[in-house]
Amino acid sequence: ANDRAGLLLDSYALAKAGSVDPGSLITLLSAFQKEDTMPVYSAMEEVLIGLKKIVQNSSPELNARFQQFGASIIKETADRLGWDSQEDDGHLTALLRSTVVRLTAAFLADDADVQKEAIERFEKYAEDPVNNHAELSSDIKTSVVRIVLGSTDDADYYEKCLELIDLAE
Repeated sequence: ANDRAGLLLDSYALAKAGSVDPGSLITLLSAFQKEDTMPVYSAMEEVLIGLKKIVQNSSPELNARFQQFGASIIKETADRLGWDSQEDDGHLTALLRSTVVRLTAAFLADDADVQKEAIERFEKYAEDPVNNHAELSSDIKTSVVRIVLGSTDDADYYEKCLELIDLAE
């Protein structure tokens, strides 16, 4: 796994330096669609988010295509891992889930099922943050709130977020 992560990060560095065609980096990323190890996912997150920042400033068509690409890379792992930690999760699995949920917020936030899940979790948590803390564990809280706020124009969600922030302080 560390070799795959290193290969990906080295390819990314070479693409940023202009020594490798960025298209080859995209091709390499495509090979990681079924990846499920934390070191590689950490590298994938760095590369995908780095490329997303670059693509966001380009044409809307390219941005939309890259969003679809990123979604296709992470969707299978996101569906398999889910949002909830499991009793038999090891440390690396917990880190992987957190990383995948962050990438879900970055690339799948427009997906209706993702929005529905995030809103349901947020609403249940907001009802009683103390007793419903498992709905929005600290490792996914920011990502879920980001999805919720990005998926609705309802000012009540924004106000509820401010209340929860005040409560936490």
